[in-house]
Amino acid sequence: MKLLLQVTARAVREVLEDLYPDVPIGMVYTVHTFGRDLVITKGGLRKNTWVEIDEIPGNRLASEWRYLLCKTLRRAHPNEPDLQHAITQGYHDHRGCQVYTESFYPKGLQAAKYIGRYLGHPPLAG
Repeated sequence: MKLLLQVTARAVREVLEDLYPDVPIGMVYTVHTFGRDLVITKGGLRKNTWVEIDEIPGNRLASEWRYLLCKTLRRAHPNEPDLQHAITQGYHDHRGCQVYTESFYPKGLQAAKYIGRYLGHPPLAG
């Protein structure tokens, strides 16, 4: 699960850094099997000025996530030819990945309550 979270955060950072250079984006992410998996800020600070994020291109984010996930899995298991083949085959056969980027909380308090729910009661206890 940790690998999936790391790949997801990296994909978001890479897409947004390309679109909004020098704007650090805040992220809170957790693993669960349904609903929203990632909360990011709708902007970030650049030289003490808030920069609003207009949109996050869902197709581009999905593509970046798929690429980084396969690349990471290949590097993690370089000496397993059957797994390497399965990763390559899966990459070519399953191009679809749903990323929903339209939802946002118009008020910070709503977002804080949503995030707090997962910080206080994680969906996967360890």
